[in-house]
Amino acid sequence: MGGYDDYIREKLNAIKSPKPANNHPKQQKKPAGNQRKLSYHEKKELEKLPEEIETLEDNLSSIHKDLADPDFYKKNPEQIAKTNAQLKDVENQLNEKYTRWETLEQIKEGKA
Repeated sequence: MGGYDDYIREKLNAIKSPKPANNHPKQQKKPAGNQRKLSYHEKKELEKLPEEIETLEDNLSSIHKDLADPDFYKKNPEQIAKTNAQLKDVENQLNEKYTRWETLEQIKEGKA
């Protein structure tokens, strides 16, 4: 419909009118400074942590078994104190390993 003059007028209106805004917002990239990847040594540490934790848990279980034995407390007090200190040490090591494992997993997932 319409003639050549109408075509030219529509063409000029299309050029003069602002283009519609892009309805697809650009994906925002996360700042590279906040995300970091595991280093080679951290990856190796993460692979070894379950085995180390299992060993510590076995040690902890063994100590608990010794402490549960009624005959254990018939030993000299120095041995009892040494075993109790060993128990606390293993528990602290175990807590440190779990904390480190959690930290490395967060870094691996990009949350830290």
